[in-house]
Amino acid sequence: MATKYTTYTFPYLLPIALLVARQLHERYSFVKRVVLNNIILYTILTFAVVIPLCAQYSAKNIGYIVADHVTAQDMVVSYGNYKTSIDYYSGRLVYRIENLKIFHI
Repeated sequence: MATKYTTYTFPYLLPIALLVARQLHERYSFVKRVVLNNIILYTILTFAVVIPLCAQYSAKNIGYIVADHVTAQDMVVSYGNYKTSIDYYSGRLVYRIENLKIFHI
């Protein structure tokens, strides 16, 4: 199936790109407004939505706490909501503990 992509897609991409470029060149002010609006929109979305969501779903603060309070001889385990960023920010290997009921023990 991968060979069909190059066979069917590439031949018509250049003509479509040229036709779209011709149309956009005639509407330069419209393109400028769209680009400016997109820059403003994505900047606002980045700072108002994406950064808070990344901070909410990251375990950066927990990783720093683990790094400060855990010694080299301690084994760190996680039960429940396991976030892999704990490993990265703590510099320690954190093991995930599963519920024993799923193993029928």
